[in-house]
Amino acid sequence: CTTYYVEIEAEDTVGNISVDDNSGSYYSFMTLGQSIFVDENMNSNPGWTTQGQWAWGAPTGAGGAAHGNPDPDSGYTGSNVYGYNLNGDYTSNLSETYLTTGSFDCTDASTVTISFWRWLNVESPTYDEAAIEVSSNGSSWTQIWVNSGQITEDSWSYQEYDLTTELAGEGTCYVRWVMGPTDGSYQFSGWNIDDVIVEGETVCSGPTSTPIPTNTPLPTSTPVTGENCSNPIVIGSIPYTHDYQTVGFLNDYDEVCDYTGSTSPDVVY
Repeated sequence: CTTYYVEIEAEDTVGNISVDDNSGSYYSFMTLGQSIFVDENMNSNPGWTTQGQWAWGAPTGAGGAAHGNPDPDSGYTGSNVYGYNLNGDYTSNLSETYLTTGSFDCTDASTVTISFWRWLNVESPTYDEAAIEVSSNGSSWTQIWVNSGQITEDSWSYQEYDLTTELAGEGTCYVRWVMGPTDGSYQFSGWNIDDVIVEGETVCSGPTSTPIPTNTPLPTSTPVTGENCSNPIVIGSIPYTHDYQTVGFLNDYDEVCDYTGSTSPDVVY
C-alpha cells in the first residue's frame, strides 16, 4: 500500500501553462493492498472438514479402470492433495459429500478470487455431479461451479473463480468442494485438488506513504498582473513572456490607458 501525491499541469494550444497543486497540499491517492486469506500447498494437512471418503494425503494413481482416467500419483506440487477416495473411484448412489475449508476473513476485501489446481474425473451431470460452493456464514451456500458435462482429466488443470459478489466484505467465509450426488451406474475417480489460494484487494489501514515532494518556489519577481497605467510594464511585442509566465495575449489585460504619446502604453497587461 502506497500513497502518492500529485500536481496537475495543463498547457493550452498557445503555450499557456497552468499548475494546480491543491494550494501546496497536492492531490493524493492510495493503492490497494493484495491480501491472501487462504494459502495451502498441501505439503501439510490443512485440517479442513471432510465427509465420506474425502481425505488429505498422497493419491495412489488408482481408479478409472472402467470409466475416465485414474487419479494422479502425486500432487501438482509436492506429494499430497485433498481428494475424494485417494485409492480409487467414488461410489454409486452417493449423496452430496463435502470438503470444507476453515473460515477466513474477507471483511476488508473489495475483491476475492480463488485459484487451485484440479485433476477431476466425473460423469455428466445428468448422472453424477462435482461442484464448488461458498458461504459467508457456514449455513447458507451458493454454488459457483458445477460440471456442465463429463470431465475426464489425465493431467492437472488450473482453475480460478471470482468470489467478489459472494464474499467481499464478509467476515466468516468458507469454500467447499462437493462430490455427488451420483447415480447407480458408472463410477469415476473424482476430485483431486492442490495449491489452493484465496486472495483479494484490500483497503490499507497503515500505508507506507510517499513523502510529500518539496515545492521549490519560483524566484521572487514583479507580479505579472495588477499593473496600472501609472506604473506599467512596457511590452515591446505580443505575446510577452515575463518571469516564467506567458502574458499579454489578445483580450488579456488589466487596464486600458489613455493615449498620451508613442512612449506610453495603451494597454497594461
